[in-house]
Amino acid sequence: MLSYEIVIATRNRPDALALSVPRLLTQTHPPARIVIVDSSDEHQKVAEVVDPIAARAAIPIDLIHGPRGASVQRNVGLERVTAPVVIFPDDDSIFAPNAAEEILRVYTLDTAGTIGGVCAAPTVVWPDADVPPGRATIAADGRSTRERIRTLLEGPRTKLERLAFPNPFVTLGQSFWPSWTFPEWFSQFDVVPVEWMTGFRMSFRTDAIRRVRFDERLRNYSLFEDADASFAVMQGTMVVGARLARIYHDKAPGERGDPRTMGVIQLLNRSYVVCKNSPPGHPARRQLVRHSRYKVWQYRMGARNDAARARHLGAKATLDAVREFAVAPSANAGTIYEAWLPKLLPPRPAAPA
Repeated sequence: MLSYEIVIATRNRPDALALSVPRLLTQTHPPARIVIVDSSDEHQKVAEVVDPIAARAAIPIDLIHGPRGASVQRNVGLERVTAPVVIFPDDDSIFAPNAAEEILRVYTLDTAGTIGGVCAAPTVVWPDADVPPGRATIAADGRSTRERIRTLLEGPRTKLERLAFPNPFVTLGQSFWPSWTFPEWFSQFDVVPVEWMTGFRMSFRTDAIRRVRFDERLRNYSLFEDADASFAVMQGTMVVGARLARIYHDKAPGERGDPRTMGVIQLLNRSYVVCKNSPPGHPARRQLVRHSRYKVWQYRMGARNDAARARHLGAKATLDAVREFAVAPSANAGTIYEAWLPKLLPPRPAAPA
């Protein structure tokens, strides 16, 4: 079976690493190395968690204090990778014991090299017997009580959204599928095509992701850098899901950014990624404005406090940018993004000395 390395981008979440890293070291098919790129305000706190784990591990763990931003941090880690496959979990991705083995099985069977990316399947069940205290209780059907309630409430709404306000990412990802040829062993090992890979469960052939890299225009939280990387790799190879590989997203607490910023980048980053990876007139382009208007309306309906109102106003202010992205040449996507970002998110004034 092919070898692989793991790259984790992290910031201010040593407790998450304390749960996730030990489980990466005990995979049934262990990694050749783990690279952790940390941008924490207090790097020493992360070192205090990682260093003792590394001292006991038979597998090398490189801890780097790097610049902030998921895209740039992943690129920093990627530069150190020498294995043919690299897995990019979040710092709070909890792997089932055989998750990496099932992912690597797909790459190993793909002797023609037609697969550029493989993601695991998300699971709502803690994937091993060592369940930390305080996690949601598991219902008889294997889902947490909170997950069951949320599914009941969101099911009809999600179906309506898919019909009336389809996500352009889904349309863009599926547009690659007709050109792909799926080998017979896909059904044997429960491998399926995916629209894109979400960051907490994605992996790539190293040469495929190294060709495109993560887009460093998507700064700080780097929202949708995972989708962008998936679409870029799809333009030469398949991206698929290994449904026998299971990863639990522990979703460590913490704000991803101020509410207005999150409202802006939800629309701005999605539009940039779609514009960059599809030509004018593509069905995903035609869905951008309608989907974005729906998101603005959704935020408005949920604007019950100052933070939610700020998110709504940020998203609403971004609609003109969405309209420009919807019709612009793909080659202009980066220039348009750089022009809109300071308009929508002007630098904060420096604090008084």
